[in-house]
Amino acid sequence: MKRAHDVLVFADWPVRDQVCWNEAHRPAQSVFDVDSRTANWRLLTVRNVRASYGNWLGWLARQDLLSSVQSPAQRVTEERLRAYLAELQGRFAPWTVRTRIHHLELALSAMEPDASIVVLKRVCRRLGRPQAKRDKSGTIKSSEALFELGVELMREAEQGHFLPRRTPADHFRDGLQIALMSSRPLRNGNFSKIQIGQHLITVGGQYLIAFSADEVKNGRPIQFAFPESLHSALERYLSHYRPMLLRDVRDETALWVSGKGTPQRPCTTAKWIQFWTKTKFGKPINPHLFRDCAATSIAIHRPTEVGIVHALLGNSYATSERYYNQASSIEAGRELEKVLQKMRSAIR
Repeated sequence: MKRAHDVLVFADWPVRDQVCWNEAHRPAQSVFDVDSRTANWRLLTVRNVRASYGNWLGWLARQDLLSSVQSPAQRVTEERLRAYLAELQGRFAPWTVRTRIHHLELALSAMEPDASIVVLKRVCRRLGRPQAKRDKSGTIKSSEALFELGVELMREAEQGHFLPRRTPADHFRDGLQIALMSSRPLRNGNFSKIQIGQHLITVGGQYLIAFSADEVKNGRPIQFAFPESLHSALERYLSHYRPMLLRDVRDETALWVSGKGTPQRPCTTAKWIQFWTKTKFGKPINPHLFRDCAATSIAIHRPTEVGIVHALLGNSYATSERYYNQASSIEAGRELEKVLQKMRSAIR
């Protein structure tokens, strides 16, 4: 029985579950057919819901509760949900727990739309939306400081300074990634999968990064100019360091290449970004927090233009303000005053 961590992969689901899942996603065969029950789901939602359902099946298998005789909905009892929820709460943050349970409800509602899953729906309703948010203030750094860290790493690579068992190419790539992410804080899922010619393109001598709507988490297409301040660094990476990383491979289009000559995985990108930020600032900053850092930097240093945050992050205005602006009004006032003092000094 194959598992990816705790997830029971689709090929090892009970046959009945596979049939129910495929039926839920079966596209309409003609204009007279009713759309599938998941026709309005985005590809990422399908993947996440399937993974969460596979996690549920994996848990049942570990408890010797995965019966192929029972239908998907019949396996959901209050006793089992209590035990499953307890395990999730012991391992994950509230938001992750709520998401796993919500995805389980989505999966079952699609697979067996006429079945009763009252207990599961009640649990989802009572879990609701986690109210307590993590305090990120201790890990928020200015985008300027993050950008400078990236530039510093690239400079060290050019001077031949790098960690043991690594190469100048690794060092330079990490620096370029940090500098770019501080300027254009993409979600790591997109950032790590930039393909040359598909996502990184040139128009009139200008580098652009673009993702279509179906490649983005919230379904909003992304397109922005590559920072001009990093043009020379990008070209240096493309012409010198990336070929070093690729070794003998020449048909690879991934922008970010690992030391093995293969596309760098998102988890590896995140690992090194956190390593360097912890080394520099004392606390690791994961790629997603770069988005918080960007929103906060704008709120502090350009408070009258905080409205641009949602455009920068590709979120709705309300989402950007709620989740990414970590700057308190007191901090913003103090930092703004410092900026004003510098401006006055320059005028004099």
